[in-house]
This record gives sequence, structure tokens and C-alpha cells, in this order.
Amino acid sequence: MARITGWLGFIALLAGAVRMLMTPASLIWGTDSLPELAAGYAGCVLMAIGSIGLMLGQSQKAGIWGFIGSLLMAVGNIFTSSLVWTTLFKTITEPSQTFLMINNIVMLLGFVIFSLISIRVNVYPRWASILLLVSPLISMIPMFGDYFALMWGLAYVAFGYQIWKART
Repeated sequence: MARITGWLGFIALLAGAVRMLMTPASLIWGTDSLPELAAGYAGCVLMAIGSIGLMLGQSQKAGIWGFIGSLLMAVGNIFTSSLVWTTLFKTITEPSQTFLMINNIVMLLGFVIFSLISIRVNVYPRWASILLLVSPLISMIPMFGDYFALMWGLAYVAFGYQIWKART
């Protein structure tokens, strides 16, 4: 189990690095450009898998709330990957507002619950938990919106590295 957790931590680390690529792609080629969306889609898929590792990495201390936070982040990444897919391949014109709202609520709840539990149990670096917690707020500031993916990805890199280092 420790080996599986370690490799899931590596996937989380990789997911964060891929997610971080969205920021330079967005700054260079623009929002919703092919490079940004490709990095976003790959990041979402990897983060959905890596979130299981985040849960396992602190499962002894985090309990049910750590599980719920990780599960919400995994489900939110699955939802977000479908939104990125539709934008990337123009499969539908607009996703429903209900789906967008559910996705935002699930992701935000996942970020908040996971971050607060991670700060409380002190398994991961505290700065990474705080970074994950404040990253949605940064996305709401117009001139810093492109840096949301960078902060989100950096938090996952830190979490994933911590797990991978401890378990392998």
C-alpha cells in the first residue's frame, strides 16, 4: 500500500507540474488556446488520479474529512476535465449553468475542506495547503486570474513530492 501511495503521490506531483504549464501557455498564446487547454485537460485527468494519493498520504490523521475533501477534489477534476474537453474540441456550444455551478461548488468545497484538514493534521507543507486554499481567491482578481493554475499546480507538486519522498 505504501508503494501504491508513493506512486499516486508521484502522479499528483506530475499533475501539478502539468497544471502549472497552463499559466505560461495562457500568457503566451491566450486564454482557451490549444496549448493551455491541452495542459488543462491532462492536468485534470492526472489530478483526479493524484487526489487519491493526497487522501492516502494523510489518511491516518485526516479521517473522514480528509477523505471527503480529497474525493471532492477528484470529482471536481473529473467535472473540470469534461468542461475543458468541450472547450478544446468544441463538442457542445455551452455547458449548462447548473453543471458549471455544481463544478464550482464541488471544487471550492474540496479545496477548503482538504486545505483546512491538511493544515490541522500537519502532514503536508503548511504553505502548500494555504496556497491551495487561497488560489480560488486569486482567480477572481482580474489581472492575476492566469496565475490560478500556477498556484494550484504548485500546491499539488508540493503535496505529491511529500508523499513520494515519504513512501518510496
